[in-house]
Amino acid sequence: MKILQLLILLAIPGSVCFGQQEPDFLRAMQFDAVDSKSASWGRWGDHPKQYSSWTNHSNRLIPIYTFGMNLNRFTGKNSSYRSQEILEDIYGRVPDKTLNPDATYMDQTEVYDLQKAAVEAGKKNIILIIFDGMDWQTTQAAAIYKTKQVGYTEGYGSGLAFLDYDRCEKDAGDFVCSPHNNGTNFDVDRQTVDLTGKMTLGGYSDAHGGSHSWSKPPSESYLLGNLRSLNHVVTDSSSSATSMTTGAKTYNAGINVDPEGKQLVPIARHLQAKGFKIGVVTSVPISHATPACAYSNNVSRDDYQDLTRDLLGLSSVAHQEPLSGVDVLIGCGWGEVMDDDREKQGKNFVPGNKFLTDKDLDAIDF
Repeated sequence: MKILQLLILLAIPGSVCFGQQEPDFLRAMQFDAVDSKSASWGRWGDHPKQYSSWTNHSNRLIPIYTFGMNLNRFTGKNSSYRSQEILEDIYGRVPDKTLNPDATYMDQTEVYDLQKAAVEAGKKNIILIIFDGMDWQTTQAAAIYKTKQVGYTEGYGSGLAFLDYDRCEKDAGDFVCSPHNNGTNFDVDRQTVDLTGKMTLGGYSDAHGGSHSWSKPPSESYLLGNLRSLNHVVTDSSSSATSMTTGAKTYNAGINVDPEGKQLVPIARHLQAKGFKIGVVTSVPISHATPACAYSNNVSRDDYQDLTRDLLGLSSVAHQEPLSGVDVLIGCGWGEVMDDDREKQGKNFVPGNKFLTDKDLDAIDF
């Protein structure tokens, strides 16, 4: 039987929250460590004696798992990081210490290419799942907890349902999530960017960050953007998601725009034009950076109400002529009320719910 779908699982270092159903001793250990700012069993970041909850993303390699397609055209000897020409296309230049003749990892923008390849191969369902807060080590820890043994220390892994799934072709690899830059200034009302400011540029050096997602990084400070001798900027959620939905790197805070602020069309809208039904389901507010990048455009990730308007097919600051809107939108954000957020959301901010105005809610065709 021909498999007619592609499922992509991505683990992104970030924040994650699970509902508490039963007493969980691991959860209690973490909260105690956060309160005391120390733990004998672990830490976050590059301070060995300090424990905290999540504070920011990192520049480490990210694991990717695919079901229904393989990664052969992007990984191993086909890694973009072995090619000066391809790196110039990805970053607009070859970042310092980034060209690597031995690289096996892919770039985050190639997640977009993978989805395009799946459509060309006849896949009928393209599902992109992004785990914000799950890294390779998190998966390993979960497998150890479930199986009560250390089953693997590198590679694909086993012991969890998705790791052991064998009913279709599957593959795994690593990708670089570094953005184009950080430090771009923008005007939400005009939807323009200012390229004259001081910017920090992206790139990745495995000599500093490690050659695999399970590698012990030679420089933890590098992964957090704190290494003065090689300061490759760390991504945020908007530039990260834009890479996967449009195949292009952008500045931190940009939603489906290029580094100069030009709008990019995410793959969901391309597929919608071909007759695909589009759904966005999230455990965070509906127009947070990652779900917004599935469909919307904006120079700022913080222009929540306008990002929601794009998702719903309503007129927005970025699209006076409305987009079609997604077919399914499920997420959070109810109860977050603000009297004024014009500094971030612009002149057309409407007091009330931070993400969805009452007027826009009334306009939705259920």
